[in-house]
Amino acid sequence: MNDYHITRPDGIQDGPFSEEELELLYRKRELPQGSLVWMPGWDTWKDCEDAFSWYAAPPSLPISATRPPLPAEYITGIVENFMERPSIGDTVSGIWEGICINTTYGASAPIEISIQQNGNIITGYISIKGDELGGSGEINGMTNGDSITFTSPGDNDIMTGIQWEGVIAGEEINGTYLVNPSLHGISIGLQQQYGAFNAKRQ
Repeated sequence: MNDYHITRPDGIQDGPFSEEELELLYRKRELPQGSLVWMPGWDTWKDCEDAFSWYAAPPSLPISATRPPLPAEYITGIVENFMERPSIGDTVSGIWEGICINTTYGASAPIEISIQQNGNIITGYISIKGDELGGSGEINGMTNGDSITFTSPGDNDIMTGIQWEGVIAGEEINGTYLVNPSLHGISIGLQQQYGAFNAKRQ
């Protein structure tokens, strides 16, 4: 029976669904942790974790195929945009530490970014060190005036196709990120996720 209604962490309500339909949404990672469920006869909303035995930790993701390079038009767009603004010089090389927050799922974790800068080009490594939010991988990107943009394909499926954009203000970087599985041609049922980060030079 299609009796279940849901409220996702962002406040969006949807339904009605059958339990089978809800489980399918969960398996497709479209029913994030923190979602609530209600059906006629219940006095109040319940956490999905409490209502369904199949709703536990996020399901594991299948192993992805070899990742292709970034689309040429994406790289071209970045290069053209960055060439319009002057270099900020060798000001971002070093270790930056802070916190990142996944606003889609409500998780947060410490973050460390190691950056090497050569002109407007940056390379390095990023590490997210949380229990619910974690992963690591090489970064590649550019600086543009007081802005920094880079991608981190990562070394696991959770970290696949992350785009980072920030503003450098002295010894601090503030910015946002987008987890975009399609960036690397991965089709694994993982929805786009959004977040923010803050890091200070060490």
